[in-house]
Amino acid sequence: MTDKPERKSAVATKRGDDGTTGLLFGGDRVFKDDPRTEAFGVVDEAIAALGVARAELGLKAQYGTVPQTLDRLPELILRLQRELFVVGAELATAPDAADKMQLPLYLGKDASGSAIVADLASMPHMLLAGTTGSGKS
Repeated sequence: MTDKPERKSAVATKRGDDGTTGLLFGGDRVFKDDPRTEAFGVVDEAIAALGVARAELGLKAQYGTVPQTLDRLPELILRLQRELFVVGAELATAPDAADKMQLPLYLGKDASGSAIVADLASMPHMLLAGTTGSGKS
């Protein structure tokens, strides 16, 4: 058997792929090879790589194999990830929409891979999960 079964995408926009992607909060679509698109893709990959490093440190901490000099490294990595989220959100936001947001907050990605950013200033309440002293403030 050399025939592979047909694989269908789990995400279907029914628009096809014209080589462009939308920015947050509308505006003109930009080409996927645009430097801005490349930049927020690279930032996203950096965030993911830092997440892998932080997870590895967590495993090493469970086994007691993290040198004491690196005790605070997971906190630093998390801070860098959070700052990069903001950078990615700003890069992925339509230029005219960015001016309208007071506190852009990167929330993740939707099913099609587009970034989700909200204006924190417009939210009446927000809960951040975590323990006291975990750096969520």
